[in-house]
Amino acid sequence: MANVSQRIQSVIDGLHYDFNQFSLDGFIQHLEVSRKRAIVQVAYEFNPGLTGLWIPAQTADYIFYTRSTHPIHQVHIVLHEVAHMVLEHPCKRIDQILPASLVQALHLSDAVLTRIAGKPISEVEEVEAEAFVYLVQQHIVSARRLSQLTNGQSSIEGLNRFTDSLGLLERPKI
Repeated sequence: MANVSQRIQSVIDGLHYDFNQFSLDGFIQHLEVSRKRAIVQVAYEFNPGLTGLWIPAQTADYIFYTRSTHPIHQVHIVLHEVAHMVLEHPCKRIDQILPASLVQALHLSDAVLTRIAGKPISEVEEVEAEAFVYLVQQHIVSARRLSQLTNGQSSIEGLNRFTDSLGLLERPKI
């Protein structure tokens, strides 16, 4: 596992991203510039069992994430799908993963269906993607940007006073 972590850390280092400035949108924009292609994030209502999906199409990368989960989990899902992208994981045919209605809505040709994908081939890629997220989160915490992962507050209005007191919000530097 140490070799896997070292390899993934090397990929993260190769992104040349300043985690002291981390925001999810800023991270995605940095990747768009370095990869020279758009990354489109799409909230979608998946069937149970699927929470996220990366589709490397011809002109852009599409990251679908489940709309019906907490924003903290949505950030995790997006980072997980980014991991598959930057770790260059192999993929399956998209029509083997997505509901037929979504595949039709995307207007994908048969030629594109054979080249794009959404889900890694093996459990190894899932473990690597989670390791990537973990290491990125360590960088974010070290940079005191945890609020960018947690959105700073609970989505449940009555819990804001409690969650705000946990120290997750960024403190001004003195």
